[in-house]
Amino acid sequence: MTETRELEVLVRERLDDVRFRVVDPDKRSRFQGSDLIKLMRIVTHRKTYATPHGKGEEEWQAVADLLNEAVTASFSLRACRDKVTALLREHKRASAASRRASGIAERHTDISDLIEAYLQLKTRFDEQQRETKAKKTRKAK
Repeated sequence: MTETRELEVLVRERLDDVRFRVVDPDKRSRFQGSDLIKLMRIVTHRKTYATPHGKGEEEWQAVADLLNEAVTASFSLRACRDKVTALLREHKRASAASRRASGIAERHTDISDLIEAYLQLKTRFDEQQRETKAKKTRKAK
């Protein structure tokens, strides 16, 4: 059973590196492995989780613009946002499965390390926000 999963992972990794790139802004581009690494670096650097309410679309457009410049592609803000969400969801699922399975060594890749760093920064930011809110609530009483 695990051999088939490993085979599926290998096939997916190889398909991710298939060169398909359209720079026409009216057409879609597909994310490749190197694009995902650059996307996660940009998102982590820009700290999209700290964007004030109502400014999210502008922030994700800036992320898409930076990514498009870096890889000469045409990714929309929605494609970038949805891909990051999907990567985070997949990482959480994989790490939960890894915690349940005993005796299995985790495989660390560049993308998984970047996703983990992003999640740690986001968690730290959320904790600081909660502490700030709690202090304001205590002062008000």
